Amino acid sequence: GGQIATFIVSLVLVSVMYRNGASSKVAVKMILNVTWDALIGSIPLFGNIFDFFNKANEKNITLLKEHYYDHKHQGSARNILITIAIILFIFIVLFIYAMYALTIWLFELIF
Repeated sequence: GGQIATFIVSLVLVSVMYRNGASSKVAVKMILNVTWDALIGSIPLFGNIFDFFNKANEKNITLLKEHYYDHKHQGSARNILITIAIILFIFIVLFIYAMYALTIWLFELIF
């Protein structure tokens, strides 16, 4: 419940920052911070410890300060998105292969 609410509020804040001139690169980095925080933070007990040490919104404020004052994180997020897509593709292929291997192993075990 709380993780979902925090995630939604954080996404709204990222959206507002993007509409007010933050580059797509910094917006994607902020979304990654928020998503990582929500995913890991939703794990019972471990998530509470993670939330105590990992502050996604504080990291996002740092990213915005670096973006506006130091002119870092400028430009397109295309390279970041391509990297994420490649990593997701590899994980999906590995997951499908693992499920296939598990199915073969179980059939051999049963029959």
